[in-house]
Amino acid sequence: MLMVGTLVGLGIIGLLAVVFRLVSGISLLSSNIHIVAYVDDAAGLQKGAVVSLGGVRIGNVTGVSIPDSPPNPAQPVRIDMRVSSHQQDWLRENSLVQVATKGPMGDAAVSIDRGTADSPAARNGSVLPARVATPTSAVLISAHTLLENTNLLMDKFSAMVPHFKEGTAGKMMGPNDLSQRLGAISLQTGKIRAAMTSGSGSVARLMTDPRLPQALHQTEASTNGLQRQITRGNGSIGGFLHDSRLPKDLAGLKTDVGAASVNLKQAHGAVGKMMYDPSTVAELHGVMSGIDALGTSTGSIAQLTGNPELPRRTQDLSTSIHSLVKEMRANPHKFFRMHLDLF
Repeated sequence: MLMVGTLVGLGIIGLLAVVFRLVSGISLLSSNIHIVAYVDDAAGLQKGAVVSLGGVRIGNVTGVSIPDSPPNPAQPVRIDMRVSSHQQDWLRENSLVQVATKGPMGDAAVSIDRGTADSPAARNGSVLPARVATPTSAVLISAHTLLENTNLLMDKFSAMVPHFKEGTAGKMMGPNDLSQRLGAISLQTGKIRAAMTSGSGSVARLMTDPRLPQALHQTEASTNGLQRQITRGNGSIGGFLHDSRLPKDLAGLKTDVGAASVNLKQAHGAVGKMMYDPSTVAELHGVMSGIDALGTSTGSIAQLTGNPELPRRTQDLSTSIHSLVKEMRANPHKFFRMHLDLF
């Protein structure tokens, strides 16, 4: 009887271990550690709730309370958890704890993110940081707002359907002028594509001519050669960019221009006097006034420059002299006679 009782007791203990394993996800024979987290809102979390790491169940909640003096008043809710110590490679001191629900109406559970390798492993009594969770009410409000916006969009779409055939999209679908134009455009596009494929036209030659890559390579080689020549300082551009004397020459030119500007402003030289010397400017004005008076006078010089009859008379005189010379060459005896007296 003692042996039978012992076997029955061991069976009951094994059965309880299996039930506890199925309910809590933790074996009675495995080593466990106790960890703590402080959150701002428990969101209905109950003792015995599931604790998961990366979506895998590793333990359960052993207590939810509000202590008298929490470390952070903004996170007054204390959550005590019992998890398997076999997860310490992933469960770190910087792992984040979050209270979440399984769906809008599901039970609350604890979800823990994997920590980083540079953080120490969580040990018995570790206090893990917590992430502020979005309240369930806010999720429900957002879902309700999304549903209302979807219904409004469907109503607007239903109102647009009767006018759909009258718009551009309807014309594109039905047999009308627009569809015919689109068909013509499609036909022309096909012809252009065929022409490009066949190699006719400038664009097709750019795409299919086998000599184009060689020409591009030659152009690239020429450009690279020109760049090397410029870099070496050869040619006018290279000399302009790399000549060490150019800055000195430009500085000297700037100095000479500045000195010339100063001399001009001081009325030195003919140009300076013409621009800044008052007496020279007055003399130039006098000369210009004399020239204007000469143009309005009636003297000989004015007649030579302003009489409109003078060119005609000059032309007539030239014609008469030409005729006289021609006549003298044709009949010289009329103009020249020689008389000799002999003694």
